[in-house]
Amino acid sequence: MKACWAAVLPLVLSGCGADSPTGSLAGKVTIKGNPVAGAKVSMISSKSGSGAMIDIGPDGSFQSKDPLPVGSYKVSIVPNPPEPAAPGTKVAKAASPEIPVKYQSPESSGFSAEVKAGKNEASFAIP
Repeated sequence: MKACWAAVLPLVLSGCGADSPTGSLAGKVTIKGNPVAGAKVSMISSKSGSGAMIDIGPDGSFQSKDPLPVGSYKVSIVPNPPEPAAPGTKVAKAASPEIPVKYQSPESSGFSAEVKAGKNEASFAIP
């Protein structure tokens, strides 16, 4: 039994292989030249189908917080969901930007990003 553990233990401690390379993505989102705020950059990996949502700041800038696997991504720009209303109060209209429906879907936006190891930049301009 000791010989079995001696053979298996190094494999367990070393893991299943090398870590996959990752990168980060930063940039800016605009509509008709004006910064977009109150929205998110949605990214779907073309390879794995996994995704990421990145908050867009008041100046239209965004930066991924978590590492992104290297690869190609389809990108869309989606408004933030409205805040939940307290029971018994009227629901106020969300103060999110008017993002055309075309750009809210990764299939129709026409936006994409290539993430390579390290820092990457991409900007998305909605006409």
